[in-house]
Amino acid sequence: MNTFLRKTTLTIASAVLLTSCASSFKSISPETLNFQSESSNKNVKLSYSYNVLQERGNAKYARRELKTQNHFVAIKIKNNSGKNLVFNEDIKLLSNEIPATIVDPEIAFNEVKQSVPIYLLYLLLTPTKLTITEDGGQKTSFPLGFMLGPAISAGNMIIAGSANSKFKSELTTYNILGKNIKNGETAYGLITLKSAGYTPLTLQILAQTDSTKVSQNQ
Repeated sequence: MNTFLRKTTLTIASAVLLTSCASSFKSISPETLNFQSESSNKNVKLSYSYNVLQERGNAKYARRELKTQNHFVAIKIKNNSGKNLVFNEDIKLLSNEIPATIVDPEIAFNEVKQSVPIYLLYLLLTPTKLTITEDGGQKTSFPLGFMLGPAISAGNMIIAGSANSKFKSELTTYNILGKNIKNGETAYGLITLKSAGYTPLTLQILAQTDSTKVSQNQ
């Protein structure tokens, strides 16, 4: 096997292995979604979509989502109630007409994120050698694992770490818990529900006791 072919083979093998495990993260961006379901209460309209990780092509995260019974839901709330409303205080989310269990974004992230240290296992490939028999029966060994083991490990750890950072940033950016939604405003968010299935969602608008929450910035 000549040098060019040998280098080409190693390059292809490296490329395939480096891209086969860790997954990148593609932004969900709730404001760009076509929402699947709607409900309204007291002039406050809720639009929502399940399976947003799968829809955006984040298959590895979607599998972890199902395994941990976390459901990431994109929501859109349009407030025409005449008042400023705080989500999860004045506005409560109901699942099958009972209060929904909303998971803290940090907890949801830790349960669904990709594992990074697991890719250190690729270092076990380091002792692997590629033996080639040349014309005439002469055998030549190449330290294939010495090149690929650390490279595959480092490559996957970088990809997974970067994807996790983007995933966490998305959950932080669209964290709607405690958000003050002004009258006439439309707010977008990402919430995580802890449940075994997909349930219909509705809103409960609570009576306000704090007069400062009444809309002042019309």
